[in-house]
Amino acid sequence: MQNLKRELDNKVSLLQATKILASQLKNYKVYLSIAIFGIIIFMAATKFGIYGYLIPRMLDEGFIAANPEFLRTMPYFIPLIFLGIGFGEFLSKFFMGLIGRSVVCDYRKAILQHLLVLPIDFYKQHSSGELISKINYDCEQMATAVSDSVKELLSSLIAIVFAFLVMLSISWQVTLLLAAVAPIVGAVLNFVNFKIRRYSAKIQQTMANLTHVSNEVIRGHEVIRAYQSEQYERDRVAKVCENNCKQEIRSVFITALSSPVIQLMGAIVLVIFVYLVTTDSIEVRPGQMVGLMGAMYSLLRPIKQLSQVNGVIQKGIVAVTSIDNLLDMPAESDCGTQNLTNVHGILEFKEVSFAYSPAENVLSNISFSAFPGQTVAIVGRSGAGKSTLASLISRFYQPTYGSITIDGNNISDVTLTSLRSNVSLVTQNVTLFSDTIANNIAYGSRDKVTMEQIIQAAKFAHIYDFIMQQELGFETAVGENGCRLSGGQRQRLAIARAILKDAPIIILDEATSALDNESEKYIQQGLNYLKQGRTTIIIAHRLSTIENADKILVMEAGKIVEQGSHQQLIQQGGAYQHLQQSSQPIIIMDS
Repeated sequence: MQNLKRELDNKVSLLQATKILASQLKNYKVYLSIAIFGIIIFMAATKFGIYGYLIPRMLDEGFIAANPEFLRTMPYFIPLIFLGIGFGEFLSKFFMGLIGRSVVCDYRKAILQHLLVLPIDFYKQHSSGELISKINYDCEQMATAVSDSVKELLSSLIAIVFAFLVMLSISWQVTLLLAAVAPIVGAVLNFVNFKIRRYSAKIQQTMANLTHVSNEVIRGHEVIRAYQSEQYERDRVAKVCENNCKQEIRSVFITALSSPVIQLMGAIVLVIFVYLVTTDSIEVRPGQMVGLMGAMYSLLRPIKQLSQVNGVIQKGIVAVTSIDNLLDMPAESDCGTQNLTNVHGILEFKEVSFAYSPAENVLSNISFSAFPGQTVAIVGRSGAGKSTLASLISRFYQPTYGSITIDGNNISDVTLTSLRSNVSLVTQNVTLFSDTIANNIAYGSRDKVTMEQIIQAAKFAHIYDFIMQQELGFETAVGENGCRLSGGQRQRLAIARAILKDAPIIILDEATSALDNESEKYIQQGLNYLKQGRTTIIIAHRLSTIENADKILVMEAGKIVEQGSHQQLIQQGGAYQHLQQSSQPIIIMDS
């Protein structure tokens, strides 16, 4: 995939735009050559076959001169001409369509594959609607530009060339007359370029907003109705739809206005030609005159197409630039060269600090150790930095200062693959995939585990009985993000997934927040088994989850202010006891 690495300005001409789009077709040179060959056949059969040969000779030799030899041979030429027209049209349409769909497929694969390797921070800066718009809207804009529009552009240019050749063979005076009008047509097209490209960028942004709002309305339908916010959402939807429609209408207006202007200039040339013929300034035979007028009239359509297709091509250029900017974004950094093997799970934070930006310090001088078989709980008010601390272990972010080690190995020096294969993560916001229960439990290791292992993990997570009550058992589909399951069932599936992974380090970020007391009791039994010989980091608000932890870290404003066991911290009568007594639960939110 060729990167543009340039910011297009308002002076990109139609020729430059075509070159940029053509650069996207480098992998389809054979298809493009066949399509161009088809266009040439089609235009040659149309312009030379009909206007240059058939019409003039039919009038001059067939009807006026009544040449019997021509009348006998004419039926053989007509099928050949139209056979060439049909064959050329098929080649051009099919292969340009093939190119368009192939290019879209390539770009969509490239976008989705690139999204898989972008850093976590990227997703905090871009909405899902914006990204989906690039995959759907931008790719389709580019598909139209590189298939239909490029085909129409090539057809129009080749048609103009052939029409001029036909006219030149009949009357060079008329041909020069048309050539004099060409600069005016070019000026009109340049003006259209400027306007359409500006509107296209605005359309792209409004389309991203529309996709984002649509996604929120669909996913949040229950909350919208529960809080009786239907009218608010109607107004919000209406606003983004109208903004998008307004920009689309402006683009349509400028495109529609350019066509009659160009056609009017062509009609003026035609009138001048008729006038010159009637005044005997140009001498042509009747058949030649009809053929010449037909060739001139056939110029109107490709000239009109140039103005129309230009708008689509300019939109395609904006789409290609937008997609290319996304593909240019650097992937998640992985400078590690060591592989973590035979991991025991000795985790140590050494004076770790972290900031999303120089003015936004989230963690300050964090130091603690966790050992295999030990459970460390992290508590604190919302925004204290707890989830950020947990995310550093999987290296979703790099510490600004300090180091994090596993078995003495600095995690910055190990590969992401080997690091994350040794860490199991269960978060408050469970993500399930539109697949079966079995595949969701075995996600990431489906080819490495047996069905018996999946069943065992489900039993430890206290979800087995529910699964067996389903008609299809483990083959039951969970729906989009587990929409067919309750919150507790979804979290238990996520816990079963972590149990099956069998990693030496486990991070539970409010993993039991949606469970009832009875389910949590069974989950704790499974977790107690899971903890044996493993390092467990728990971030939770329920006392039953943290009171038996070997060590509890109390965080405030990105710092550890207290640490010890449950009893030790209660006896100190400090921040931990205050959290216990506070009406605000000890929770972990995204920091």
